[in-house]
Amino acid sequence: MASGTHKLRVEADGYAVYETWLTVNAAAQGAYYFAVGTDGKIELSRDCNVDVYVSSEGAVLGGVHVFASGTGSPEIASVTDDSGYVALKGLSQTGLYNIVAVATDVDGDNIYDYTNAGASYSCINSDKTLSLDMSKSERDDSISLIGGSYEKYNVNNVFGWAHTVAPQEPIVLVFNYPINVDTNGLILSYYRNLVLSSDEFFEKTIDIPTEVSLSAGNTILTLTHTEPLIENETYSLMGAITANIYGEVSYWSSSLYWYVFRTDGISNDSIIRSDNHNGHTGEAGFLGTVYLKFPEYVYGTAIISSYTENGVAKETALSVYLDDATLTTDEDVNGCSGGVCGSGDVYYRVRLTGLPLLDDDSVGLANNVTVFVDATDSEGNRIQREYVLPVE
Repeated sequence: MASGTHKLRVEADGYAVYETWLTVNAAAQGAYYFAVGTDGKIELSRDCNVDVYVSSEGAVLGGVHVFASGTGSPEIASVTDDSGYVALKGLSQTGLYNIVAVATDVDGDNIYDYTNAGASYSCINSDKTLSLDMSKSERDDSISLIGGSYEKYNVNNVFGWAHTVAPQEPIVLVFNYPINVDTNGLILSYYRNLVLSSDEFFEKTIDIPTEVSLSAGNTILTLTHTEPLIENETYSLMGAITANIYGEVSYWSSSLYWYVFRTDGISNDSIIRSDNHNGHTGEAGFLGTVYLKFPEYVYGTAIISSYTENGVAKETALSVYLDDATLTTDEDVNGCSGGVCGSGDVYYRVRLTGLPLLDDDSVGLANNVTVFVDATDSEGNRIQREYVLPVE
């Protein structure tokens, strides 16, 4: 194979078609690992069909183009009949799709009568049917986001609210109208600070080579990075996107942040800690509000049933939402050691407001919290168990 970018497609009877892009490196005579996995194997999934019904305010809509687009899958498309029904065939039973009914000009006057309707869809735990309700267009409509790969959940980190993505996953954005995009005008980049300060690129902005493509009637924008993203790093997406709506150009200026989550996953053996972040560990004389610390971003709840202060057990009914966890490192709290930054552990912390405790010195001063954690990570791994955590 020649060096460069190629589309890889695999077909087998009874299985969903697998399709992805890979980059062949002429020097190494191989492909980047994220195309087919680190072991070179491709796992095919059984196929699945979904019945889609499209309407607006109770009225069925015929002649609407409906698309399903998902990672590792070719685009699957069809058109609704007079009853508003369309069957999309050949989806993966394990895939996650964006299914979109594209903005439609019913009477042919070059004015969109309905905006896009979209939804995330998976055949897992589904009844294999999906209803999409299209909104009537208004004369002052403008281009906007209606969905995408960021819908798993948002992350509250140092940049404010950020979306999430896995190192190998593309970034997908779904718009309410067909769009135009300058493929050279969208820039995915990150600020390199999770490294040692001796790195020549430390505290510099690094652009990531990205393949840009449009699908689903020019309404789904996919950005496929040609190298894996860095775990625990935050990327920004900058650029301008336009749509011709009612003969006028509408601009959507992107300023989105994407956090790359860990992919090893949580389990009941994951290390969860409590720390009052006073700059010390195991020293009894330093008081501070206690935080729960997780090795990666999770969502769910934590219920603190009791705590021990100066060796005395006390009951409480404190609870927190883990969705409010903030990305941080030890150096964010305690400063850079000797001027060398980027060497601290990356983790998420949630503040237990109203619970200031001293460090547990594990000798004469017992301070700990008893907490029941119900947490789920990006891959769907879930832990439900009680911890007794000494305050660090």
